[in-house]
Amino acid sequence: MMTMLALLCMTVASAQQTVTSSRQPRQFDATTQTSLMAEKLGLSSDQKTKVEALNKEYAELFTRPQMRRATQGGSSTGERPELTDEQKAQMKANMEARRTKREEYNTKLKSILTDTQYQNYQSQMQSRRGHRGGQHSGQRGDE
Repeated sequence: MMTMLALLCMTVASAQQTVTSSRQPRQFDATTQTSLMAEKLGLSSDQKTKVEALNKEYAELFTRPQMRRATQGGSSTGERPELTDEQKAQMKANMEARRTKREEYNTKLKSILTDTQYQNYQSQMQSRRGHRGGQHSGQRGDE
């Protein structure tokens, strides 16, 4: 009986770990991103080399910004702590800097890709944004 109980507990713990780990956002490095782009956009070897260099230069764009939880005012119930005006200003500045970097990246990428490849890239990015639950919908201009 004790063996059955122990086995049941281990199964539940294992299942919980699987569910938790599946919720982690995917993080791409520059090489992975380049391989995906080469496959989906049909990049030539010259384009792939240039895109990989560009992806390495702008590698921070392929990771999600980390949200830091404030230790004061936060709770274990999952509520977001209230941000101070200084934290809000810093977050806004970080978002604007990231948007500027994304625009620079897109401009350089457009010079490497053909018009058709760039249109396909934009379509893929648009559909990815839609899969994230509509985040930022209507807030961003043409990326």
